[in-house]
Parts: sequence; C-alpha cells; structure tokens
Amino acid sequence: MSDFADFRTKARAAFPDLNVSVMLYDKETATVSGLIYYRLKAAGMKIGAAGLTAEATSPAEAITSMIRLVAQARRATRAAAEAAMHARS
Repeated sequence: MSDFADFRTKARAAFPDLNVSVMLYDKETATVSGLIYYRLKAAGMKIGAAGLTAEATSPAEAITSMIRLVAQARRATRAAAEAAMHARS
C-alpha cells in the first residue's frame, strides 16, 4: 500500500464522523527543497462551523495534530451549546 493510501485510510478511520480531506504535497521553503507535507482538513457540525487544518512532515504527526485540534473544537462547541442552553433557561 502506498504512503498516501495508508495515510488516507488511517485519517478517515480516526475521524469517522467528520468530512476529512487528505492531501500530500511537495513544499519548497527558503531552507529546504522537496519536503513532503501531509495535510488534513476536517469539517463537520460536531466541531462547529469552522473547518480545521493540520499539516506535518509525517502522517502520524498530521493525524496527532488533528486529533488535538478536533478535541479542542469539540470542547468549545459543547461549552457554547451548554452556555446557550443555560441562557435560555
């Protein structure tokens, strides 16, 4: 299985309830040429209206970073929903 296919499979398994876009691209910077980056974009109502993006030089780092971002977004979304419910009562 290719690196990209493996990355896509693991990323989608990690976030089954979100819309996940998986990308792989070659990035040139001032110091490094030809560095491969793995990028994840996630969106869904369970993490609020804003989409999230994580990128790293390894698939595992990208997935770990996205897990952190999703957890933070879910906590914020839940807190906002609870605050709205308390404001109505």
